[in-house]
Amino acid sequence: FFFSSRRRHTRQRSVSWARRCVQETGSFAKLYDAHTVQKQIMPIIYNLLQDNVVRVRSNACKQIYAIAMHLKSEPVYFEEIVKYIIKLSASINFRDRQSFLNICEGFMNNEALFDQYL
Repeated sequence: FFFSSRRRHTRQRSVSWARRCVQETGSFAKLYDAHTVQKQIMPIIYNLLQDNVVRVRSNACKQIYAIAMHLKSEPVYFEEIVKYIIKLSASINFRDRQSFLNICEGFMNNEALFDQYL
């Protein structure tokens, strides 16, 4: 019992850490230029989209929209994110398709962007 309880506690702590990390990336990304965000922060977000924990993936989806809005003024970087999002929609993996829908939720609030890109 002790070991299973300890393992569960450790897993919960790591999930908590990942959720906090993801929740801050949208704000964190605003501090950097578009090139740095695309090359340094987006790979982390893309990895978090593959996490086994639903809450981590869900928070990563919300941050992608925030970061995309930050990169909107740089069409090359913005379109790279859009291409990645569209790839999720055609994935054979259910989690990827679910992430696509969660990301689209943010874009749907911005009708012009949604119609143009998704």
